[in-house]
Amino acid sequence: MISLAIFLQKIEQIAAENPSYRIGGSGRDGTCDCVGLIMGAVRRAGGKWPWLHSSNDVSRKGLLSLKPIRSASDLSPGDLVFKHLEPGQPGYELPSRYAGDPDRNDYVHVGVVLSGTPLRIRHMTSPAVKLDTKLGRWSHYGWCTLIRKPSGDEIREAPDVPIDPDKHDEKGGSHPMHEPITVESTNGLPVKLRDRPSTSCPLYREVPSGAAGVLLEEGEHWCRIETTDRNGASCTGWMMSDFVVRNAGESESESQSDPEGGKALKPEAVQSLLSALAEIELRLDEIYKLIGGRG
Repeated sequence: MISLAIFLQKIEQIAAENPSYRIGGSGRDGTCDCVGLIMGAVRRAGGKWPWLHSSNDVSRKGLLSLKPIRSASDLSPGDLVFKHLEPGQPGYELPSRYAGDPDRNDYVHVGVVLSGTPLRIRHMTSPAVKLDTKLGRWSHYGWCTLIRKPSGDEIREAPDVPIDPDKHDEKGGSHPMHEPITVESTNGLPVKLRDRPSTSCPLYREVPSGAAGVLLEEGEHWCRIETTDRNGASCTGWMMSDFVVRNAGESESESQSDPEGGKALKPEAVQSLLSALAEIELRLDEIYKLIGGRG
């Protein structure tokens, strides 16, 4: 069986290669799909893949058990998670080979949990590898029988993923660090997340100030991060280091307390404040776009 640490290392190794989406790909030729990400990691770790290249096959044959997700607290590093369609829903196409299966769900997508707290789900979908930090439509989970399952509380924390510190990518950054970060701008406006570490790069997304994310690589004046854009979509790209704030060592109570050490804000109050700020951002954004925005 494959160790959890090695399995997650291989998942991130494929992700770091930035494969393009192709149905049937498994990371071998620079292409991958959702099942291929899991399959490719198993093979790179020295294991054999005994099932079809199908999330329906994995969900039915490759797990110790398949359970509905009640909350993010159910999930642990290494869990496989699935999205599904039910009979009658648009896009439902359960293959005929499962005609005798009492489970009529069509499991259309699979990902792997990197950590439960904070929640990080790695998955491959068009056009590229993504990282989800919210449950969204992830509905079921289970443990792959090819992976050695740690006992007790070991699986509640993500294992250390060994990375070669001397190996660098073509952009000159280091390998994935997976350190929690927060995007912060001085005026509360969205920050540009670019495809390349250059202000001349015309392709970018806008990330709201306060968005959580993960630090993947760090270069001179730039960081490559995974986060969510202002539309709530997962995205990966380069951001100027001035807008990336590390969260390591910060406790939950410290992050929600006021600067004078007062009582922590209630989640409802925080959400209300964020909603108000988002509304202001929408109004101001049109003005700042005229002068080039931020980042």
